[in-house]
Amino acid sequence: MSATVGRSEQALAPLDAARRGLLATLLKVRWLGPQLARRDSRLALLISVESLGAFTCALLLPSAMLVLVPLLLGIPHVAADFRHLVLRRGLGRDVLLAVLLGVVALATLRIVDVAGLWRPSLRLEALVATLWCLGLAVLGARRTQAPWRAVVVTGVTLGLGLLTVVSPMASRLGFAHLHNVLAIVLWLVLFRRRLRPLLAPLAFIALLAVALGSGALLDVTLQHGQLEAFGLHLLLASDYLAPDLAPRLALGLTCSYVFLQSLHYGAWLLIIPQEDRRGEGTATFTQTWRALRRELGRWGLGLLCGGTLLVLGLGALAPLRTRDTYLSLALFHGYLELAMLAYFLARGGPRLVRQPA
Repeated sequence: MSATVGRSEQALAPLDAARRGLLATLLKVRWLGPQLARRDSRLALLISVESLGAFTCALLLPSAMLVLVPLLLGIPHVAADFRHLVLRRGLGRDVLLAVLLGVVALATLRIVDVAGLWRPSLRLEALVATLWCLGLAVLGARRTQAPWRAVVVTGVTLGLGLLTVVSPMASRLGFAHLHNVLAIVLWLVLFRRRLRPLLAPLAFIALLAVALGSGALLDVTLQHGQLEAFGLHLLLASDYLAPDLAPRLALGLTCSYVFLQSLHYGAWLLIIPQEDRRGEGTATFTQTWRALRRELGRWGLGLLCGGTLLVLGLGALAPLRTRDTYLSLALFHGYLELAMLAYFLARGGPRLVRQPA
C-alpha cells in the first residue's frame, strides 16, 4: 500500500512543480499578484472568471454543457459534497447514522427505478426525503442553545416537506433549478465569514443569470450557438426543464439552468475547498490527494476513482443515456445538501471550523 501511495505522489510531483512555476509567474504581475495572495480577493477573481466562462458556454454551447458537465464533474462533485458537509465536520455517531440511512434509502429507490425492478412514486421519494431532512433538523435542534432557532428551522423544514409530498412533480422540477443555487447558499451560510468582499462577483452572477433566464440574449444562442449536441436538442431540454412556458422564456430558463449548474459544480470543486481550509494559501495536488486518502479511506477513494472512470467510459459510448442515468442515481446528493443545511441551521453556533488541507 505504501509503495502505491509513494508512486501516486511521485506522479503528482510534476503537476505541483508546474503549479509552483505558474503561481510564481502570476504573483510577479503587479496588478494580479496581490489579488492572488489573499483568499477573499482570489475567490472574487476566481468566481468572476468562472462565471464569465460558464455564461459564455451557456450562451453558445448549452446542449453540450447539459451533457458534458455532469459526465466530467458529476462523481467528483458528489464526493466533494460528502467530504465538506459530512466527513470533515466531526459529527456525532447519531448524525452520521442518520446521514447514512438517508443516503441508502434514497439511493435504493433510485437504483431499483433505474434497474427497472420497481417504479417508486415521486410522492414516496418526497416523503423519504422529508423525513430525512426533518430528522437531521431535529438532531441539530438537540444540540442548539437557541430554542427559537430550532423551532423555526424544524417548522420550515416540515412545511416545505409537506409541500413536496402534496405536489411531488412540481416540487422536483422546482428543486432541479433551485439545487443549482444551493451550493452557493451552503457556501455563504456555512463556510463564508465575510460577505462584503464578494458582493460584486455575487451580483455579477445574479446579473448573468437574469440576462439568460429572461430570454434577452436568446437571439445570440439561436443564431450563433450550438443547439444540439450528443443527441440532445435545446428545445427538448426546455420541455423537461421549463414545461408549459412560452418557448422564448422556456429556452431562456434552460440556458440559465446551464449557467447555474456549472457554477454549482464549481462551488463544490473550487470555491468551498478553499474556504474549508486554514490559511490563505491553496492546496497542492499532493496535499489534496493526501486529504482525499485520509478522509475517504482506501475503499472510498477507490469508489471515487472507479466511479469517475466508469462514467467517463460509458459516457464516451452513450453520452446522453449515461448522463441521464447518473443524474437519476445521484439525486440523493441534492437532498443531502438540504438535510445538512437543516441540521447546521438548527444547531446554530459559529460557522464551520476550517480544516487543514
